[in-house]
Amino acid sequence: MTGESNSPGVSLRSTPGCPAVSPPGYSLADTAFNHTRGGDPRGVPLLFPPFFPVGGAETQSTDDRGGEKGHAAASFFFLMKSLLRLANLDFLPANASAAQLILRIWVGVSMFFFHGMGKLTKFSELSTSFPDPFGVGHTVSLVLALLAEVVGSILLILGLFTRLSATLGVITMATAFVFVHGAKLPPTEGHGEMAFIYMAIYAALVVAGAGRYSLDAKLNLGR
Repeated sequence: MTGESNSPGVSLRSTPGCPAVSPPGYSLADTAFNHTRGGDPRGVPLLFPPFFPVGGAETQSTDDRGGEKGHAAASFFFLMKSLLRLANLDFLPANASAAQLILRIWVGVSMFFFHGMGKLTKFSELSTSFPDPFGVGHTVSLVLALLAEVVGSILLILGLFTRLSATLGVITMATAFVFVHGAKLPPTEGHGEMAFIYMAIYAALVVAGAGRYSLDAKLNLGR
């Protein structure tokens, strides 16, 4: 069964069993409109383009310009967001436990080799002159410092009793900063900047704990 258009100069036919399809740029309403003008009275749809585009040429042109502006703005904001995320190194995976591991190893190795080993190898020499801010004796003060700087550093690297080790570090660095360096910061001469920085790192480990990559986590001794 077929149907023909009554419009002059147009001879498009519908195909039996084929649904009405609107051409690109036209709506189903336009197809229905043409169907009422030239369609088969028995309801057979015609593949019949309308006389005018949807909304008219002027309206369509305005809509196109608005759509282009909106697309350009969306592209700009997407680009800016991508650049900001790139600047923030968002492509790197966030891993708090890895950060804790880096802090533990970094501060543990630095404290052990740059401070603890020097005191340990010169123990006999320092035992008579090591600072004694609490009046417990030079040797005892040196042993307490070595407990934090040598034993505590090894425990930090392993992630074993991490918070206890970090607490010893905080106490030792606070003592050095306040009593040995007089709580002085740069540019004051004789400042205790190094002890101040170490103290902050130890304090962060007291709060954060060892993380997943540690013996504390493996032995279920804490976070």
